[in-house]
Amino acid sequence: MNRTLWAILISSFLLSCKKEKVQHPIAGNYDCVITSSSWDLSGYYSTLTTYDTIEVVLENDSIKVFNLAWHEDSLVEGQDYFYGYSYNNITVRFENDSLFSSHFSGGLGGGTTTTTKGRKID
Repeated sequence: MNRTLWAILISSFLLSCKKEKVQHPIAGNYDCVITSSSWDLSGYYSTLTTYDTIEVVLENDSIKVFNLAWHEDSLVEGQDYFYGYSYNNITVRFENDSLFSSHFSGGLGGGTTTTTKGRKID
């Protein structure tokens, strides 16, 4: 009888424990200001500012944003993460519940730079 009681208590304890996935501190939605500037050799220059919510998701063990992914354990707050090459690149940084990015695409005839700055909203 004593063993049965212990078995029931241990089983109920083990079954009552639920593993809840803890949200990664970087994952969430960011309320962002997006500024895009374009230019070419003729002297044409334009700037457009828009506002959008950027979603940073934790999928499996990767943090994903802007179609890029990093292992969740490799991200360090305040560090720049670069992807690309000289004429098409993006730099992303997470710092103090904020998201910063800069994307450049261009060549000898002109180009476009898009910067994103946002504060985490959830």
